[in-house]
Amino acid sequence: MPRLSPLDWLERLTGPDGRERKKAVARVCQLAATDDDYRAVLRDALAQPNDRAVFWIVSDLQYLGPVARFAVPELIGLLHRRPLFGIRQAILGAIAVIAPDSADVKDAILEGFSDPDPSVRSSALSAAGKLPGLLSEDMDRIKAMGADPDRDVAFWSEVVLRNIAASNNFVTPISSAVDQKK
Repeated sequence: MPRLSPLDWLERLTGPDGRERKKAVARVCQLAATDDDYRAVLRDALAQPNDRAVFWIVSDLQYLGPVARFAVPELIGLLHRRPLFGIRQAILGAIAVIAPDSADVKDAILEGFSDPDPSVRSSALSAAGKLPGLLSEDMDRIKAMGADPDRDVAFWSEVVLRNIAASNNFVTPISSAVDQKK
């Protein structure tokens, strides 16, 4: 079987067949690890006007986990372009799984706390709870979300604080942040 060109891979990434797309995402990630042409394919696929295809590409990247680490700058760039709220939610979840130790990922997730959509703010809180080594100032930002005008977001802030405390996934003690929430 001949090697597919980057354009052929782009067609597979953005086509209607979900199974074909999932295989294409995995293969393009393998190729992109060493070839800038395939990074460009992924960048082009994420820039498609087909929101459904973009959503599923992001979801498939999350499934690949750290193997898709090279895609994080593209995902953060897409997040900053403010796609539909569901895509923003998917990106926040994906980058937390793909590169939880990245400072850029942490910054992007914490920026999600100011998203105009409450469901995205909740997703940002959930993603923040997956980050290792949170600092006291990060915990303060999560705690501050308890004052969010959306009741569900405010509640989610408390849930995330308690989950972080239970997992010991922080650098500085947070018992005061959880206690003050009561």
